[in-house]
Amino acid sequence: MNKINKQTSLDQYIDISRKLGKLASQRDCIRMGMSKGKIDYNWEKLSVLKEAAIQLAPELGQFVTAIPVGLTDIQALRMNILQKQQKANNNKVLEFSNLLQYFDNYTDQIFKGTVKPVKFPKQSKKVKRALTLVLSDLHFGSDILAEETGHSNYGKIEESRRLAAIVKETIQFKEQYRNETELNVLLLGDVIQNQLHDPRDGATIAEQSARAVHLLIQALQQLCNHFPKVNVYCTSGNHGRNTSRHAKRAVNQKWDSWETLIYYSIKKALQSQGNLTFTIPKTPYGFYDVFGKKILYTHGDTVLNPGYPSQSIKIKSLEDQINKINASLRDKEEYTAVVVGHVHTASQTYLSNGTVMITNGALVVPDEYAVSIGILECQTGQMLFESVPGYAVGDTRFIRVGPEHDADKSLDLLVNPWTSFNQ
Repeated sequence: MNKINKQTSLDQYIDISRKLGKLASQRDCIRMGMSKGKIDYNWEKLSVLKEAAIQLAPELGQFVTAIPVGLTDIQALRMNILQKQQKANNNKVLEFSNLLQYFDNYTDQIFKGTVKPVKFPKQSKKVKRALTLVLSDLHFGSDILAEETGHSNYGKIEESRRLAAIVKETIQFKEQYRNETELNVLLLGDVIQNQLHDPRDGATIAEQSARAVHLLIQALQQLCNHFPKVNVYCTSGNHGRNTSRHAKRAVNQKWDSWETLIYYSIKKALQSQGNLTFTIPKTPYGFYDVFGKKILYTHGDTVLNPGYPSQSIKIKSLEDQINKINASLRDKEEYTAVVVGHVHTASQTYLSNGTVMITNGALVVPDEYAVSIGILECQTGQMLFESVPGYAVGDTRFIRVGPEHDADKSLDLLVNPWTSFNQ
């Protein structure tokens, strides 16, 4: 009886192998109706059964050296891989769950009721503050047309409303501290376009100057109405120079410029304003003090070369230049911040020598000259920064202006545009 069962299982295995075209595996046998118990009982193990099958059916011997992989083998392999992956994922989930439970229990036991909020003492005195508004590269009188530059118009309306937007945001900056805040306004030059690159560039010089006076008087008057004290510090730029004397860069008596006349006119017009002071130095730079720290200002085309932040900020060069300037001063008189215009790109850089370098943006859009050298756009706006005891430069804001302000008629209530000499 045992021999019959053994022969039957052998014949059945041979038949299965022939159908599959390979020596059947144990999984194949089970799938085709042979139980593992039957194989083990009659043949002890599958390898013995395979040897007997090859002896009885020699053609099966070819499957020993090259066994084709069947669909069931692929499915079995895939199933094994998925089972291993799932097991690994399950282990990770359990491990993470245990870790979360551990930390949850740990924090409950260790920190519950032991971490108490720290109460900081309230300041008994109000902190004095100083706010600095940088106004440079305004280029009033440019009269730039979008149809010539492909950008935006910049004429009487645009220059007026953009300046008004700057004034408005300055007035609204931390209004809760207004009574303790002194305002410094830096007029750093290039307030007019002038006629440098073309003798017909923009409006006539007389009109450009008149427009600058008209607009800046209104702007400063508005600021005086909202700040307890306003200090204006001036310097001339390269666009404000008198080209009949300084055809190129002004390196001698730079103050002999159209912009000095503009500043003086504004000063005289507002001389009855009790909370306004004007400083118009003959040096091509100036400085002012905030809480014992000195801030240097200059246009940026002379005295200090800031480079072009829109291309690269040469930190080492800036540090060397400022170190050289500070070396000529006593320690307590060294400048802790330097502010320039000229480059039309706003930036703020903290140098390793402890000095903060600020470059201002421009109010004007790229003009015909800028377009001719490939400058087709820029971020237009002006820098505003706050000083408090211990920090010459604290909170800083770049006040952006653009086409949305050009279309805002409500800004005319702050600063109304120039129309003519008879207005």
